[in-house]
Amino acid sequence: MRKSIKEALKRIEQEEMKIAIDKAEIETIDNEELRIYSQQLHKLKVDELEMLKVYAELGAGQRLKALRLVEKLHRENGEFREQADSHYRIINE
Repeated sequence: MRKSIKEALKRIEQEEMKIAIDKAEIETIDNEELRIYSQQLHKLKVDELEMLKVYAELGAGQRLKALRLVEKLHRENGEFREQADSHYRIINE
């Protein structure tokens, strides 16, 4: 695996740990409207990291790992569902 791909996966993992902490903090927000908005932003960030991980796994030749991530993004029906569907078709060719 190329060094740049390993570094990308490591950075993604670090970001995932940071946003896991953020999620715990979001749950303590008293203002419901602000909490809901923060939860939506958090979900978007999680999905964005998952999509970045798809690219990194594909770059590393890990088609099965990428496929699992794409399937997860598809099931969650979020911002990246359309992109996930496109990648699903490409991976399965």
